Amino acid sequence: MTPLKQSFELGLSLCRTCGLAVSRASIGANQRCPRCQSRIEQRTPFSTEMTLAWLIAGIVFYIPANLLPVMHTRGLLGEADSTILGGISRVLAFGGTGDIAC
Repeated sequence: MTPLKQSFELGLSLCRTCGLAVSRASIGANQRCPRCQSRIEQRTPFSTEMTLAWLIAGIVFYIPANLLPVMHTRGLLGEADSTILGGISRVLAFGGTGDIAC
């Protein structure tokens, strides 16, 4: 089985606007997509930095999303604030497997 070749090895660049795969030899110095005329980059600028920023944001927001209450339930037995997992277990404990939205 032969390994798959990457677009760089095949001499192709992808237009990020319309999705056209363009030969780098055919675009020349113009660096514009022949279909939509948007600028074609060989690599996405700052892709490593953007990936790292999304990773850090995900880690930062993961902790409060699971620790802070996000649901307030009111019933005959009183009121309670619940986290995401606490709310799921509370709904299932009271037999609520159907439509939950109020």
